[in-house]
Amino acid sequence: MKITHRIVALLTALILVFTLAACGKTPEPATTTTEVYPDMLIRDKKIEVACFKAGSAVSLTHARATKEDACVITFYNSTDEIVSLLKSGKADIAALPLNTAVQLWNETKGGIKIMSITALNSLYFVEKGALFNNLSDIKGKTVFTSGKGTVYDYYLLYILKEAGIDPETDITVKYLDTYDEVVTAAKGENSPELCLLPCNYACEILDNVKSYDTVVSVSNMLKTMSEMTFAAECLAVRTEYLEAHPDLVEEFLDFADMSATFITSSAKAGLYLIDAKLFADEEKALANVFNCNPVCIQGDELVTLASENLEFLYELDPDSVGGALPDENIYYVL
Repeated sequence: MKITHRIVALLTALILVFTLAACGKTPEPATTTTEVYPDMLIRDKKIEVACFKAGSAVSLTHARATKEDACVITFYNSTDEIVSLLKSGKADIAALPLNTAVQLWNETKGGIKIMSITALNSLYFVEKGALFNNLSDIKGKTVFTSGKGTVYDYYLLYILKEAGIDPETDITVKYLDTYDEVVTAAKGENSPELCLLPCNYACEILDNVKSYDTVVSVSNMLKTMSEMTFAAECLAVRTEYLEAHPDLVEEFLDFADMSATFITSSAKAGLYLIDAKLFADEEKALANVFNCNPVCIQGDELVTLASENLEFLYELDPDSVGGALPDENIYYVL
């Protein structure tokens, strides 16, 4: 995974030409798919789903809007709140950062299982003007972000490390409680020069604050530093709920898969993303959906991808996954 700082600088310079569709990237053509889901199973109670308001929310947006009779999908800004809901049994299923799910699995001694990857990395620097031509130029800067201790935080630490930047001494990383608070700070009078957020939040800043006019893809940076596919968020189910309702969990996985497919292939996707308040403009929502990297990766592919990412995180910091790598019992594979 290691590359020289000279190569990092060259590659980073190339990366900086990338921008979100909100700044001029041509959207990929969308096709229309059906909105028909299979007939639902009979249930006594709706599935309660807590969803992190980032790539996972984009992935599950269509199911949230169309399967209200089967499940209640609520978006949350705080991963701590989602973990609390799972631990208390108030949420049956949750979409949350991958490493947060593993930390909870270790803490509860197998109390949850990971069912799918719901989002690949979709992290972006948003800046006022061209602050840096390569990553080393952010030395001395202050970066506003959130998600401390989540996989997104470790992505940031990794790219800084690979570029020879000490996050303790070379830059200041200011962590706010939620990404919504970062957006609020960007809209304020003393707005930061540099913010780091998932795609949908980055677009909100670009759409609402004229002084921010440049975005830089951390996803692209990571691709130059490692050949690994970086998984950000996952779908987890309480083990107790899974054992009691395996048929409903399997059905919900079908909903999640169909929702991700719809959002990434339908010309109508923008309407759903606006309705869910993940974007403010239909055209920009449709153009940027791919930058949010919504997916629904299950089965053996899930195990391979998640395991690779968890080993990567463990090597960076064992605490990132709760101190120990999980075995394959953490996965629910149909």
